[in-house]
Amino acid sequence: MATSTEARIKALLFARLGTLTGAAGALPLAVQNVNFTPPASGKFLRVDFIPNRVDRLEIASDGAHQMRGLLQVSVMWPKGEGIDDPYDIAGAIVAAYPVDLPLWDGDLRVRVYERPAVAGVIVEDQRVMIPVTILWEEFI
Repeated sequence: MATSTEARIKALLFARLGTLTGAAGALPLAVQNVNFTPPASGKFLRVDFIPNRVDRLEIASDGAHQMRGLLQVSVMWPKGEGIDDPYDIAGAIVAAYPVDLPLWDGDLRVRVYERPAVAGVIVEDQRVMIPVTILWEEFI
């Protein structure tokens, strides 16, 4: 069970991936530091949780802080199969994390503060990748 603020934020953001349906929901997930073998189809999602900045909002040492970071969900697709289907998957990810989406775990409230950004196609040796970047914040 996640107990640190960072682990709880990650759990909330990852749980939201469970709301994906259709082709997007059927893809396996490759997550950081967990052994993963890509499926024979070569189609999967790679998920990276990247905490970023913490800004001190008040002078008091025990005052509020704003935590920010990103969740990057990359659509991994075989080379030579076009880009329309992976862009549709990327669009489904964007739809799952709408701007101002609040995610709650007790007193912890994570908010998606901008529309997720879909990047251009990145060509790798075995596949292509389309990253979707989800920006989040939490006030502690």
